[in-house]
Order: sequence, then structure tokens, then C-alpha cells
Amino acid sequence: MRAYSRAPQKNRNERKPSRRWRSQRGYSLHDVLMALLATAVLSAMALPVGRSSVADYQLNSAAELLSRDLERARLKALDGNGDVALRRESDGTYSLSGKLQRLPHGVSFSISSADSVVFNRLGAVSDGVTTSFVLTMGDRSRELRIRAAGAVEVRR
Repeated sequence: MRAYSRAPQKNRNERKPSRRWRSQRGYSLHDVLMALLATAVLSAMALPVGRSSVADYQLNSAAELLSRDLERARLKALDGNGDVALRRESDGTYSLSGKLQRLPHGVSFSISSADSVVFNRLGAVSDGVTTSFVLTMGDRSRELRIRAAGAVEVRR
């Protein structure tokens, strides 16, 4: 009789790596292109929203700046017991007590009456008329109303 040798037995507790992980070495060109396409589509959808948010932020900050300076002019008039004026110099600049202020880039404004608002020693608008400032940036706008008594109100 002939003796046959047996093949060595493998440990049954050892597992073979799956073919899927053994053969995959990285991402294919197709995978990378699909990921880039998805990123481009999502970016294109988010861009208009981001631009409008920046425009709203600039317009709101310009309204806050002008509102704060109008309130400062009113308080100076009350404190100094005399008239204080805020004058419009150009579309994007104004002066308060001789100091020139600029609105954020791209924001312009107009005044409903004259080119200035003068607060008297009582903190009221000296001509006694409600005055409106309209801030614009592209197709967006904000309105600041200065009531005859001197109160400042920001409207959308």
C-alpha cells in the first residue's frame, strides 16, 4: 500500500479576507468624478443664498450705523443745548459734526426732504417734519424714519 500525504489543515478560526476588500485598492475615476459633480451642484445651489445673505448683512449694518449716528446727533443736541446736524455728502457718505462717515461698499442713501437732518436743543427735528432716509443696495432697501420728536425707527 501506498501512503498518501495529507495536506496541512488550516486553523478554522482564521478567516479569509473577503474578495471585495482584497481587490479594492482605492477610488475609481468614476467615483471621484461623481463626488466632484455632487459638490459642484451643491455649491451652485448655495451661492445665490450666500450672496443675498451678504447683501442683507451689509444693508442691515449700514442701517444700524446710520441709526446710531442719528441717535448720537440727537444726544449731542440735548447735551450741548444747541443744534446738531447730520448732512448727506454723497450717495454713500454723510457727515456728523464735521466728521465724514462712509456706508459699507455698494450701499447708497437718499433723504426725503433736504440733504440734512438738524436736531434742536430739545432733541427734536428742528423743522418739525418726519424725515426718511432710504438705504439701497441693488434691489434691496431699508428705510430709517426720524419722527418730528427725534425718535429713529428702522423699517424694511
